[in-house]
Amino acid sequence: MRRLCSILATLCLLAALAGPVEAFTVVTPGFAVSVPIYAAPPPPVYAPAPVYVAPAYEAPTVYVGPAYAPPPVYVGPGYYPPPPRWGR
Repeated sequence: MRRLCSILATLCLLAALAGPVEAFTVVTPGFAVSVPIYAAPPPPVYAPAPVYVAPAYEAPTVYVGPAYAPPPVYVGPGYYPPPPRWGR
């Protein structure tokens, strides 16, 4: 029995150093003993939820086009009324 306890203690120590283990089974010619190990897994690491930060308000840009100019007026030759009919 002392030998069994020393084997289990050694296995528990090795398991703690090695990694995750669910159970130890010690098999001898006369009997077998399976010892479950209940070790809680480490808590999951959660990344914090992203926080939305709205951009600062900025007034929309206003397009200022060129000043209005009326279309150019064609200045042709002066208007001369036709001569009177009686003068022909």
